[in-house]
Amino acid sequence: MTTPLLRDLPTFPPAVTASRGPATAECAGTTTDTALLNRLRLQNLRCRAAARTDLHALYTHLAATGDAEPSAYIEALLLTLAQAPGGHGLKLFRPGATETSFDERWLLSLIAALRRGDDASASFLLQSRIGRQDRRPVAFLANRVARHLDIV
Repeated sequence: MTTPLLRDLPTFPPAVTASRGPATAECAGTTTDTALLNRLRLQNLRCRAAARTDLHALYTHLAATGDAEPSAYIEALLLTLAQAPGGHGLKLFRPGATETSFDERWLLSLIAALRRGDDASASFLLQSRIGRQDRRPVAFLANRVARHLDIV
């Protein structure tokens, strides 16, 4: 019995799976999605370099001010997702990367569902990845990011 050579094995297109499709930035869709994804990635780099934040004080401040800068909502959302108890943090690539992670696609899907007013999809996405105690703040912050998307 002989061992097959590598050249004899079937080849598959790179970065394509049957269930998820291509793992490229094209998953982001429109130019607006790509711009938002790069903004999220850049803000995530800043959040990772910053000190840990008291999230309760941050939510209180953002809720009281009403309309803060869009970057404040993005930063708070990323910090919340990174510091959520039992959470695994987010895997976001560097700005301009051609690939998209599962977390990036999930976050873009959540924001898109909130933009189009699809509460059922947004609720499903939140319940599938976020613990019960963190759903309300994540929904609030993601909704604010979606609402200010034209400014982002």
